[in-house]
Amino acid sequence: CLSLERKIPNIDNVYIRFCKKINDIHFKCIVNEYWNIMYIHLCIFIILFVSFSICMLLKVTFCLDKMGSFLIEGSIIVSIINFLVTLWPNLTITKRRLNDAGLSWVILFFIFLPFGPMIIIYFLATPTENDEWNFYSK
Repeated sequence: CLSLERKIPNIDNVYIRFCKKINDIHFKCIVNEYWNIMYIHLCIFIILFVSFSICMLLKVTFCLDKMGSFLIEGSIIVSIINFLVTLWPNLTITKRRLNDAGLSWVILFFIFLPFGPMIIIYFLATPTENDEWNFYSK
């Protein structure tokens, strides 16, 4: 019998393990771990987007010329830095998730196809290859 504790990891422990294995692309990553980490990165992106929107609103509402431009450029620079800092970790965990699903990393190139992102999301949500709940392995 499988315990729920093994299936649903704590989000703090997941991110700590993620940071420790940030450069190791040969490990595997279960579905919950992958989506917990992507959820954290999505929350950071939303915070940055809201800060950019607030800066735009301040510039338009109060007619801030130099200060508004400074705030907007600053939020854009922080967003670019966040993208560059999280690009490699996101690629490595995505490759680990595909390894765990029994798929090749070449699937990442589907991003350039018209419906490629949806195909990739479907593959990232597939269950673990050797999981006893995996319907594909039966």
